[in-house]
Amino acid sequence: METVVEELTTALLNAHRMLGIKAAVLVNGHGGNIPLREKIPDLEKKVGIRVVLNNTLVEIEGPHAATGELSMGATMNIVNLSKLTEHSDFTQYPEVGFVGMTEVRRKYDWADKRANEVTRLGIRTSHYLGEKLLECAIVDTINNINEI
Repeated sequence: METVVEELTTALLNAHRMLGIKAAVLVNGHGGNIPLREKIPDLEKKVGIRVVLNNTLVEIEGPHAATGELSMGATMNIVNLSKLTEHSDFTQYPEVGFVGMTEVRRKYDWADKRANEVTRLGIRTSHYLGEKLLECAIVDTINNINEI
């Protein structure tokens, strides 16, 4: 987290100084970044601009590294679909949908629910789903910009 905050501080300070940017919307695409929300007030003070953290992608994607996330990646053409079967091997990739992460599943009901969903439904890609998830995130980001 410290590295992320340092990098953001540098980038935002440069954007503010060099480009005159007065606000920024950070679009979060990784659940592990959610604790960043707590750091935003200090970050705003350091860089002297308004900072909004948009978590729409994380909130609507569904289980980690599963159908929603893969569908968005496929829509953006950044997913190698020939690896989908390999990616579905939960012994090799236990983080997919949290299926193989037994301690996390015991600790968090939401993780167990997601894992059960992935186990039951499997993983696939859907251009339609990916497009709709990305559209929601884009619209929400535009709303953040309008609010600023």
